[in-house]
Amino acid sequence: MEEAPGDGSAAEEPDAGAARPGAQPPIRATGEADVAAVAEIYAHHVRTGAASFELGAPSEAEMLRRWRDIVHAGYPHLVAVQDGRVLGYAYASAYRARPAYRHTVEDSVYVRAGCARRGIGRRLLAALIEACEARGFRQIIAVIGDNAPASIALHAALGFEHAGILKAVGFKFGRWCDTTLMQRALGPGDRLPPRPPARNAGIAPRPRPGRDRAYPLLNPPGLDLIRLPSRGSKELGRSGAGGVRRPLYPCCSLEDVAMRYDFSPLYRSTVGFDRLFDRLDGASRAESLDGWPPYDIAKTGEDRYRITMAVAGFAPDEIEITAQGSTLLVVGQRAGEEEGVQVLHRGIAARPFRQSFDLADHLKVVGAHLENGLLQIELVREIPEAMKPRRVEIRSEPSAAAARRQVA
Repeated sequence: MEEAPGDGSAAEEPDAGAARPGAQPPIRATGEADVAAVAEIYAHHVRTGAASFELGAPSEAEMLRRWRDIVHAGYPHLVAVQDGRVLGYAYASAYRARPAYRHTVEDSVYVRAGCARRGIGRRLLAALIEACEARGFRQIIAVIGDNAPASIALHAALGFEHAGILKAVGFKFGRWCDTTLMQRALGPGDRLPPRPPARNAGIAPRPRPGRDRAYPLLNPPGLDLIRLPSRGSKELGRSGAGGVRRPLYPCCSLEDVAMRYDFSPLYRSTVGFDRLFDRLDGASRAESLDGWPPYDIAKTGEDRYRITMAVAGFAPDEIEITAQGSTLLVVGQRAGEEEGVQVLHRGIAARPFRQSFDLADHLKVVGAHLENGLLQIELVREIPEAMKPRRVEIRSEPSAAAARRQVA
């Protein structure tokens, strides 16, 4: 959500130990309906503390925009909810914009005022770490505003290590504020190199980062760059496939290739096309897909489609399908192990997943069923009667000359 530097803290969570006895609020993905509560929680911390270095609380509309950016980019965004009330939220975002940082994320955790000492921040951060590992990220950074002791203790309890202090980098409430940097490895960390990006083919899947993401504009799978031939080489001046090789050195820097398009002039001169421009803008910043779980998209009729996802090991009550507007979201979260059962070897993938798809206009989900480890989602295009083509009758009026002849 790009709140500000120094947002990696766990605000209002002074107890980093075990959660207190009693019912614990479930953790789930943040939905659009939760954004108002998220904005309320964040506004309190902006006005009363230095966990965030923002000086004024953003509006609900701005928080909605930030949430959409986070979700659209594929980072996890979670809320703790109890009795319909959001008690806290956590999310991951890009640590830095340069592409070499793409395997590292920054965490942010905020708990509602009055809900401290209930272990909510700890459970949110633990769930966020698990979600980041499932997406293949390798490092997570906490940027803790004002060196908050409670936040430092919370992160340390979940495996973060002290990485340094930035002195007097913020000025808020009439005083200089430091930030503490803490770091934790995710998954194999730096023990293994990143896996190559998967070559996934899908019909309009919403872009999100996954295992070892790659920026298509920076490192598209299968990209061949031109190797400049040496002077006197027989390849000099040759065009076509013979003059293209996998490069020893790229012909330009990756940052030069990373182009972005500014759609703001189109917003100023058009009305009602904002959703189309949002999709184009998201596609220009698209990142490679995770590919988990694998899925097929098929056209089964003139206006019918089917998405088939391989979700072996998941029960129907462990999968949630949400269709809202033009977005179809499929989320899977395995339940805990059966009590008294010790898994000696795990060969069936059980990591959680989150896959979303952009749906065309008038495309609706009409059913879903799970059979033999395959989740099938049926979609149909239902075009309103008013938008269907209709035949226009052409009427012929008699000319004036013909009318005079009829009279005569």
